Amino acid sequence: QGGQAPMTVLLQQGSQLSGMFGGMGAAAKAVGGYVIGLINPFTVAAGAIAGIGYAMYRGAEQQRAYQNALTLTGNAAGLTSAQLEAMEKRIAGAGNGYGETREALLELVKAGKVSGEALEGVARSVAKVARATGRDIKDVAKEYASIAEAPLDAIVKLTKESGALSAAIYQQAEALIKAGRETEAVTLVQQTYAENTEKLAKKAAENIGWIEQAWKGAKNAASAAAEGLMGLGK
Repeated sequence: QGGQAPMTVLLQQGSQLSGMFGGMGAAAKAVGGYVIGLINPFTVAAGAIAGIGYAMYRGAEQQRAYQNALTLTGNAAGLTSAQLEAMEKRIAGAGNGYGETREALLELVKAGKVSGEALEGVARSVAKVARATGRDIKDVAKEYASIAEAPLDAIVKLTKESGALSAAIYQQAEALIKAGRETEAVTLVQQTYAENTEKLAKKAAENIGWIEQAWKGAKNAASAAAEGLMGLGK
């Protein structure tokens, strides 16, 4: 209580403490009994209520984050916050973490460079790649923004880096751009890149050890439980 390390107190004053309590075993039991006495139905209920209240607050906060991202980009994605939440549930429900999924969706929406049509597939791929490789979600999301800014240049760069795109996609995208259909070209490249990187991420995930797989499974279960409480706030 006074801020000293327990082991220091034991070494310096062990004999006095032992004498007061009638032995070190009795001393330990006395301290343990005091701590246990702090735990009762009222403190447990208060803790549970506080936990649920915080989870609800976080849920409402996350919903606002989607609404703000859509508003600040002039809703370039053409979606509502409710649609984004439905996407989040579908993607996370397929074995991805809620945290990664939510962050991927927010980064992509805030960039305003991915159409609503391609958003779900792209977000799923971003979450999977980040989860399987440990890459930062913001960095993975930036790749899709680069596709929107210069589709053909992005194809060349990303093909060199990962082999996830091909000459055939380059030709299709080039033909669409020449026909004045650049938006379709961007969507084509983003969707193709998302599908192919998702396959690569799946292979990477299969190569991790069983301990890491078990840990990720436990994290998913905890994430899903917390999400159920946050849904109340939403």
